[in-house]
Formats: sequence, structure tokens, C-alpha cells
Amino acid sequence: MVEVETAEEMLAAVTRELHNQDVLIMAAAVADFRPSVAEESKMARSGAPASIDLEPTPDIIRSVRHGFSGTLVAFALQAGGDLGPAWKKLREKGADYIVVNRFDEPGAGFESKTNHVWILSEAGGETELECNSKTVIARKILEHLALDHSW
Repeated sequence: MVEVETAEEMLAAVTRELHNQDVLIMAAAVADFRPSVAEESKMARSGAPASIDLEPTPDIIRSVRHGFSGTLVAFALQAGGDLGPAWKKLREKGADYIVVNRFDEPGAGFESKTNHVWILSEAGGETELECNSKTVIARKILEHLALDHSW
């Protein structure tokens, strides 16, 4: 395990560890944006700006895809059952698989002990894993990848 605090640190850690790997599973929920200016201390309510400018964080998957020839598994957290955005993300990032879960579904997402996901593959496959414990879901994802792909 490599502990990181920022998207830049995660990109550096992934890049460092990527050599001689067959599979990269990118399950971390990295923020897409960060404040443009990092404050050294807590901002006082009385002096706080009306808005905070944001800038994009590095896209870790896109950054490593070109230098990684192994199997890349991305994750997508979204609202609603339309898998169209996940299919688009799979293609744009060059992932081989994307695991989709919803944050707006009861019994799924961050605050739940269970999850309900879909596994989409670059080859066009779409597999739904019904709601189950997160441990079972993780095992089923790994089993699906092992059965669907030979390393």
C-alpha cells in the first residue's frame, strides 16, 4: 500500500509501481477538481471569498494508459441507470473495463455496506452484479475479469 494525499501524488505512485504489472484496477475516487489556490490555514468566515476558483486534477487513467499495455480497469460513480456516460468514459480513457455504481440507489454507494454494479468491457460486454455485500461484489468483479480475460 502506498499512501497519498493528492491526485498528483497518486499519479506519481501509480506511475512508479506500473512496471511489470499485468492488471491495473483504478478503484480510488479521486476528485476531478481542486481549489486553484491552497490556503495555508482555515479561512475566516468574515474574510471568505464569494467563490472559490477550481482547476482540474490530473486524469490518472488517461495519463498512464499510453505507457501501460496491460489490462486497465476503471470505475465510474454516477446517478441514474443510464450507462451511456460510463460507455463514453470507457472509450475516452482507453480502459478495457469500467465498473459502474450509482450513488443515488438505496443499498449502494459510499455509505452502504452493499453495492450494485455493472461491468462494461471494451469488447462490448455488459454484466450486472446484483446488490450484495461489497466483499462479495469485489470478489465477483475479480472473478469476472479472470474469466473474461486471459493474462
